[in-house]
Amino acid sequence: MKVTRQHQAALFLLVLNWVVCVAFLAGRPRDTGGWLRAKQQARSEGSFVISSAEPSMYLAERPLYKWSKWHGGEELWVKVIETANVVPLVATRIFDAALEVVGATSGLFSVRAQSWVSAVVFLGLSSVQWFWVGRAIARKFGAA
Repeated sequence: MKVTRQHQAALFLLVLNWVVCVAFLAGRPRDTGGWLRAKQQARSEGSFVISSAEPSMYLAERPLYKWSKWHGGEELWVKVIETANVVPLVATRIFDAALEVVGATSGLFSVRAQSWVSAVVFLGLSSVQWFWVGRAIARKFGAA
């Protein structure tokens, strides 16, 4: 199989996306503030936790904070990742909300497990995005 420049560009962005995702895992510590524990406790009691300071979503037990400084603020490097991956992130948030309902009503999985499933979904969607962006860039600049 011949690897074209179009495939090389797509693969480069795909691998770069994976490196960024690994950097997020390495650079953002797991939830230590107890939000996940509080959510799990509330879920087991049939209630829920609402706080404007609570992270907007968790990926692999790592919080994604709201951008407003009043509500915790997010670090610039994470904002850049979120902006570059806005479509996969929004789709993952929708999926995560549906997963929250399923997890809360069925008890099939924990809040921590939900965060890992959402991380895998995000990795898959963002990988597809960057593969296709790489192909489109190569095609636009005439790479065969």
